Amino acid sequence: MRNMKSIFGFIALLALVSLAGCGGSGGSGSDSPAGSTGITTGTAVDPYVKGAVFQEIAADGVTVLQRESTPSDEFGVFTFAKALTEGSFVQLKISRKGMHEGAPFDGMLRRKVDSTVAGDMIVSPMTTLLTNGLSEGELTTLLSDTGLDLTMEDLYSDPMLGLDNLSGQVNDDQLRLLHANMAINQYMTTTGQFNEETTNLYDSNNLQLLASLVKANQKLLNKTEFERISSEIGNQAGGSSPLLLKDLIKSTVQTMR
Repeated sequence: MRNMKSIFGFIALLALVSLAGCGGSGGSGSDSPAGSTGITTGTAVDPYVKGAVFQEIAADGVTVLQRESTPSDEFGVFTFAKALTEGSFVQLKISRKGMHEGAPFDGMLRRKVDSTVAGDMIVSPMTTLLTNGLSEGELTTLLSDTGLDLTMEDLYSDPMLGLDNLSGQVNDDQLRLLHANMAINQYMTTTGQFNEETTNLYDSNNLQLLASLVKANQKLLNKTEFERISSEIGNQAGGSSPLLLKDLIKSTVQTMR
């Protein structure tokens, strides 16, 4: 009988050790789930969209992985509770699009989650077209046809970087990304095509519309216009209230709207 008790006790001890080992392994797996990118934050910009809430959708385009992020702050920054999954995409929630330069944002923003792309996860009109199916080469060619020459890296960059509180000199080259993103959002909003296919964008009428929107933004938002208005304000206010570039950006968005 004593031998039987000893055998049963030994078996019970082995079982406990085995369970402890499984529990430790499971805990480690949950901390670093397969496919996790470690990315939890993004930036909504066209320029910055405030109060926008995003959801994470699986690569199948159907399964919701995370129902909502925090609302984006004044610099467009939003955060998810968990790290995003490689190959999924984040998408603006229809019911919570946020505010855009003094009015409700009426566009759409998407971004495929790709940890191999360096830098912050910018979610912009350009990343929306890329998520919809355009290749990087197709998008740079499309923009080149409208007069904007951008690099592959530009497509994922923050068009407002360094511009938000700028009050001094600005050159037109600094505004290229902003012109591109603003025109693309205006194009999608005007046509109502937020899932635009490549063939539609290369239609001569659509391409002409996009090019005209680029030119309109360039006419309203440029180095010469910024300096002209800055000078007028400086003369009227005795130089005490310099014009910020973000003020001219806001005015341009409102005029184009």
